[in-house]
Amino acid sequence: MGDAGTGKTMFIRIIELDLWKEYNEIEEPLGKDRPRLPLRITLSEVKNLSRAVEEFLMNHGCTEEDIQQLKKERVMIFFDGYDEISQLINLYNANNLDEWENAKVIFTSRKEYLASLSNDYTLLFAPNKKRDAVFSFAILPVDDEQRKEYFERQAKEYEDQFKAIDNKIKMMKDNNRNELGQKALLKQRESLAKFTKASSFEQKTSRFKDLITSPFMLRILVQTLPSFGDEKINRAELYRIFTTTHFEKEKEKLERTEKLPTKLNILGSFYEYSKDLAVNMYIRKKVSLQAQVQGYKNLSVVDRKVETIWERFFDDNDQIIKVARRGAQLIEEEGIVRFYHKSIMEYFAARHFYDEILNFNPENEYKNYALSKGPLMEKETDVIFFLRDMMSSDSSEGKPDSLTTFDKKLIEILDNDELHQAHIKAKDHGW
Repeated sequence: MGDAGTGKTMFIRIIELDLWKEYNEIEEPLGKDRPRLPLRITLSEVKNLSRAVEEFLMNHGCTEEDIQQLKKERVMIFFDGYDEISQLINLYNANNLDEWENAKVIFTSRKEYLASLSNDYTLLFAPNKKRDAVFSFAILPVDDEQRKEYFERQAKEYEDQFKAIDNKIKMMKDNNRNELGQKALLKQRESLAKFTKASSFEQKTSRFKDLITSPFMLRILVQTLPSFGDEKINRAELYRIFTTTHFEKEKEKLERTEKLPTKLNILGSFYEYSKDLAVNMYIRKKVSLQAQVQGYKNLSVVDRKVETIWERFFDDNDQIIKVARRGAQLIEEEGIVRFYHKSIMEYFAARHFYDEILNFNPENEYKNYALSKGPLMEKETDVIFFLRDMMSSDSSEGKPDSLTTFDKKLIEILDNDELHQAHIKAKDHGW
């Protein structure tokens, strides 16, 4: 278990790769000398959780006969992302894993999700209620030595980029080429110059020590450091700078390589697309989508009369959708589409709720609001934390103790009986 971004999935992938290496290196191993065969199952991608192992193996070409044979082998089964299935199910019992004669099973989950369940959550992982068969391990936060090691690697990378830019500028000057391009490179060079030594990172990041407790947060901070000065930064602001920097880079790429629709607000389309997709996935407790038309049909859409989710977010015949998707931080692996990290999806879902609250109008129909779509934040503390950070940044109006615009709008929403009743109705229907 571990907090968001601590590297739970990366950790088990490393174990998986080590096991595969060991498995492939030993010729015809026998008995206890045979290395364990790793089976890494991403739970958010499983359709039938009671047949998760069989489904995984059949998707990789195994027959029923193969599966029966594998049940006799030494295997290591990884169930990755228990917190992402939003179901209280004992996967060991549901999948009859006691039929697997020599299996070891590892689950990963966010620590805060397990803490929100009950003191008895071990029963969700115990084989046939045997608590003493369950062992829990936590991934620790990033420490000072790990931070220093990462800063040294990153400083070396920035130094190499710095030298490459110098060489490129020299070539452009020698050939009297592209004065605007030279200015852009000089600006980039100036930003990188501040971070070609590890000590520069340590000095600049010392005030963010409470934020950079995970590898993912460390990476975000290092990538965004050249983009801000001495202003106060919280987690939501860090994600805002990180995603905005990404949007700006993608915009530059598109403008160089594509013919874009006239008067298209590219950065705005990236932002709105990311929010829209994130909130649709978040409301329906999805963290990934099958990259086929029929897969996208499983995800309906807020306030839009189209046949499938494909048309709304993934229709390449619509140039604006195609452009907007280029800016979103999405990855596709083995036919599965997801945000680069779950926390990015949560950030954009929080931004959707935040913007929706700020722009709330009681004259509009309640069904147009994602806020009416059910229990949006049950056991999902990360979205609440993002909203809290966004609220703390909304303090520019009036005196420190006065209500912000966000506070006033939130009170207005809480007093709106029609929206409140819609929320209760959605909750009763299991949204």
